Amino acid sequence: MLVGTKYAMVNEEVGAVIGSTYLIEAWKVIGITFIVQIAFIICSVAFALLLSTIFKTTVTSLGIGTIAVAIISLLIFFMPFPFLKAIYPLIFISYSSTLEILTGALNRNLGGSNISISLGLIVLAIWAVSCFIASYKIFTKEDVLT
Repeated sequence: MLVGTKYAMVNEEVGAVIGSTYLIEAWKVIGITFIVQIAFIICSVAFALLLSTIFKTTVTSLGIGTIAVAIISLLIFFMPFPFLKAIYPLIFISYSSTLEILTGALNRNLGGSNISISLGLIVLAIWAVSCFIASYKIFTKEDVLT
């Protein structure tokens, strides 16, 4: 599979950087995809746990979580705004499509941002740890008060 294509702005248009694409074996693609998807699932669970500790009812946390993820996914994958290009790599939902990250298609669609697998694993780890810590703090604070 051809992966790693980097994109950059050239004369106000997004173009592929020459020599940035390379070939990797299918088993490596499967392994990378598996690792990133496991990290994404852990991060999603941490985010859902945070929402469930913030909101008292399951219906509210489920509704707000679903709407938030849907809106953010629309902004990232279907209607990317150029002025948000610097923020997209910091949002964990950006890393839900591993093949688009590997092939560079996501960078092209977002206007040459710097989304990569290594950055994705770091961002997913930070989001997961932050959400778990915030959930723990909120839960213990509410538990002590009641």
